[in-house]
Amino acid sequence: MKIKINNRVTEKIKSVSLIRNLSGTLNMALTGPMASGREIYPDDINKLRDDAVKLKEMMAKADDDHLELDKAMLMVIILDLLKPVMRGEEMWADIMGAVEDEAMIFDAGEYAENPYYKNIKFDDKVSGDFKLTHSSYRPYEIFVYDCPVRYGDTLIDIPRIGCFDKTFEFPSITEKGDAWMSVTPNEVMTMKKVVAEAKGRVLTLGLGMGYYAYMASIKEDVEAVTVIEREQSVIDLFDTYILPQFEHKEKIHIIKADAVEYMKNLTDGEYDYCFADIWQGLDDMDTYFAVKEVSRRRFTHMKMSYWIENSYIYALLSSVCLDILFTFYETSGIPAPSLDKMGDSERRQLEYIKKLLADEEISRPEHIDYYMNPVTLLNLIENTDIRYNLL
Repeated sequence: MKIKINNRVTEKIKSVSLIRNLSGTLNMALTGPMASGREIYPDDINKLRDDAVKLKEMMAKADDDHLELDKAMLMVIILDLLKPVMRGEEMWADIMGAVEDEAMIFDAGEYAENPYYKNIKFDDKVSGDFKLTHSSYRPYEIFVYDCPVRYGDTLIDIPRIGCFDKTFEFPSITEKGDAWMSVTPNEVMTMKKVVAEAKGRVLTLGLGMGYYAYMASIKEDVEAVTVIEREQSVIDLFDTYILPQFEHKEKIHIIKADAVEYMKNLTDGEYDYCFADIWQGLDDMDTYFAVKEVSRRRFTHMKMSYWIENSYIYALLSSVCLDILFTFYETSGIPAPSLDKMGDSERRQLEYIKKLLADEEISRPEHIDYYMNPVTLLNLIENTDIRYNLL
């Protein structure tokens, strides 16, 4: 990347650096504990309710009492997580308004009507080391329910936090007593769009517990669903206990194969739609790029979709900001902060972004907004020949 230094660009970079630090702090405080496996729920529901009433009273004094009690209870939990980091910045009030807008109380009864939850039964069946069972969220146990969203025209990414107001069970599989995979509300929410898009001959990479295959197969405009899965244990569990419960099991075809190798040899037009979902989460960016790089620009008759792609793009935007900042330091002759404490994954992402943006130039403040836009970054990734997995 190249930066032409002038006063307006300098002020913009300073502003962007502060805002992105704020965004990172917000997301780490709210999602970091859950990403590390920590369960966050109230020990005392009555105390939480009392605290929520006090919050509503404070808001009423400020002529801003618009929250229902259950939403106020969720906001109390969120505010407790943010309390250690909410200091100094004037933007916190606006940010909290955006966090509140995206926070969601899920209706357990309504969610239980999801066709998969309703029709596919997990009655503690055992197959070797695996057990089909249920996990659950406690009342007001918070979770990330969807990919983050950009807050207006700022550069702040708002995490989407939700909970149920009562215990909610969801299907899961354990291996030797430890959680192995599950169909959480996060999966349901993050697959809404790709389920709606599925039509004709559908290909899906990764079987899991068959949620996507089931939801696609019950659509009238879906002719068939072909699933690529490399783990025989996953296929065996599915074939034995889950597939027999499908209303349209005749639409399901499973191929045991490595998804990336399968895509290398796939003929364009063999399927109408492909949904890729062979990664566990944000820590598995290598796998996302492995599928992306073997698929991009190859298919014109098949639409490609990738699970939680927006989350990957938002994560990479942090590296875009770093690349802009360090290029500014270098161009201005300012000593750059050390990256010694950066983890291997973050360092790898930064190296990729540096290569991706090597020929780009910033000469006006609006160029920074352009490169910090998730749509811009996704377009650059879609159209480059640079390979993440060869760094």
